[in-house]
Amino acid sequence: MTTVPRTIADVALNGLSDELVEQAARAAVLRGLATPEGLVAAAAPRSARLGQVIRRSLARADQRPFAEVRR
Repeated sequence: MTTVPRTIADVALNGLSDELVEQAARAAVLRGLATPEGLVAAAAPRSARLGQVIRRSLARADQRPFAEVRR
């Protein structure tokens, strides 16, 4: 079995666009499926770029209302 953070990291490393990775990370946190710390922990050791994408998505999630994130 896998975790949501690991799944997001896996699909990101296999070519999913940064925009969709960001959406998935924000949605996972907002829906209580992952924590910001868990997402970073799953992403950063596997790829510096992926760690940056996850951190950027979480920073943006703090600045947007939930309705905007769900689009």
